[in-house]
Amino acid sequence: DPGGSIYAAWVFARNGQRAFLKEAIVAAITLASDPGQVTMNRLQASAGLLRDYGTDEQFNTILATLRRLKTSNEDAYRKLIGAVSSTQNTRELRVASILIDDRRPGFGSLRYCDVAAATVERISGEKLGFNQHMIPVERDRSVARANAWLRAHRGQF
Repeated sequence: DPGGSIYAAWVFARNGQRAFLKEAIVAAITLASDPGQVTMNRLQASAGLLRDYGTDEQFNTILATLRRLKTSNEDAYRKLIGAVSSTQNTRELRVASILIDDRRPGFGSLRYCDVAAATVERISGEKLGFNQHMIPVERDRSVARANAWLRAHRGQF
């Protein structure tokens, strides 16, 4: 990824120019595997390439990295979550299944499990009762409903 070319590759791929996608995916795997020192725009491009154009095996790089970073490097963990999130891609449900049991605050007052519940609600279309201004017991109920939904639909995403 000399000179941040991964971001340019992501923009081109999103605009239908995919002749170089194979090489871009290889670079994305490298960057997503060790996100600690990667700038956010390069990490978002890497995650976007893997999420939107990679195979399941290639996307699993993000999942494996999240599992590894969950207990070893929370800053890089949070950064990778932010990079892969906020689309309508059902692969984000696989990310949510990693976050759903993580009760630590990660994004201001939102816990990682709250982010997972919001992701499940957004992508599945199920009304789980999540909103950012809930009291803790209501958030816990929403997280429990999201966790139940993820367990019931495991293998479908």
